[in-house]
Amino acid sequence: MKILYKSDFYQISYDEKHQLMHYYHPAATFDMTPAQYQEELQAIIKYSLEYKPKLGLGDLRDFQFIITPDMQEWMDEQLQPVNQAINFQKHAVLLPSEFIVQLSVKQAVEINLDTNAKTRYFADEQEAREWLFAS
Repeated sequence: MKILYKSDFYQISYDEKHQLMHYYHPAATFDMTPAQYQEELQAIIKYSLEYKPKLGLGDLRDFQFIITPDMQEWMDEQLQPVNQAINFQKHAVLLPSEFIVQLSVKQAVEINLDTNAKTRYFADEQEAREWLFAS
């Protein structure tokens, strides 16, 4: 897997064989500002448009940033057109343990379900990968 982007708050990798974009947010996201979160999301948009992944695996188990309803709306406006443009198909999300963060992440992803992409939530990465790679 090739690392495309790495910062204190985000790591994006790409698996060309499976057309899989993998992203990870470390616990340092606790200190992230809304402006920094938006900036980090611009990286996934950039690399999604460049690599055109069909699958996504988001590891949010250490994610600490609270996604507000306004941020959810902004994410939808930014990500939905990209997902449609690249014909994004499946998105597996590894959820964090904290309920409020988990809820905010889940709501943000669900808003983006206007595309044809299927989204499922997992606690185990191997299960998520099996689902992603199944026909």
